[in-house]
Amino acid sequence: MKHRSLYVTPLVAIALTFVVASGRANDLRGENLIQSLPSGFNIATRGTAAGGVELTEMIPNGETVDNWTKMVTTQVFFGVKDLSFQTYMSDMEKHWKDSCDETDSKLLRDGKENGYPFHLWMQTCSYNDSKKHPKITWFKFIQGNDSTYVAQYAFHVEPSKDQVIDTMHYLAETQACDTRRTESPCPEIDVKK
Repeated sequence: MKHRSLYVTPLVAIALTFVVASGRANDLRGENLIQSLPSGFNIATRGTAAGGVELTEMIPNGETVDNWTKMVTTQVFFGVKDLSFQTYMSDMEKHWKDSCDETDSKLLRDGKENGYPFHLWMQTCSYNDSKKHPKITWFKFIQGNDSTYVAQYAFHVEPSKDQVIDTMHYLAETQACDTRRTESPCPEIDVKK
């Protein structure tokens, strides 16, 4: 999967500007979420929600947050170290059950990546009303030492096999790192201006 540019959180405002301006990703400090902007996507919204949660939504060029076919959403729970995967997943399941006619979720994988516990699962939402688009979303929950990170890759259409493979690669590449921990090194990233 080709990615157009680098997206780094939690130092988004500072690190991304600095990394892009300097062309050096090795200037990262502390714990970071390394995430790329998928090719053909743009950042549609970025802001801070209730509780200081940073929310970023990325959609294909030419689409809107009200009318999209694919969306990548990232939540960063700054300073939240005790949000459990089970709590987050249960909350998402409840929210979807309240808003969808039919919903299902399935844990696909969990373990450690780059020294951080992670969980990967899929949720589906469908409606009896054919005018409402179904939603198929893959989630990656990363339990950081300083913050908690959730990346979501959603489709409003049934994805093709190649799109599912690309989604899995994208989420595998989305990882936390920490310049202070040898077991969680930040990668060398070639950032093009």
